[in-house]
Amino acid sequence: MKLDLVDPKLHKTANVMELFLTKLIGSIGPSVFIIKVSEALMKIIPNGTKLTSMQFAMTIIPVMALIGAVFFFITVYRLKKKKKKAEMLSAIIIQK
Repeated sequence: MKLDLVDPKLHKTANVMELFLTKLIGSIGPSVFIIKVSEALMKIIPNGTKLTSMQFAMTIIPVMALIGAVFFFITVYRLKKKKKKAEMLSAIIIQK
């Protein structure tokens, strides 16, 4: 679907660029997030150790993944619902 916007001659290049950017954001993003949260926790709790702040920061990642999964399933449910509604409307229009 994303390649429909690209000239057919550039499909391979567009696919490689998309994969590269996805891997780059997916690999670097969480590690930077964990470091920033850990540093912020060290400022808030001065007597805490770096290990405990890092552990807490790493527990946030699965929670964020769970929230993302919930939003994904909500989106899929709504898309299926809209598709079913559109099919019903097109069937009504065809019958008339």
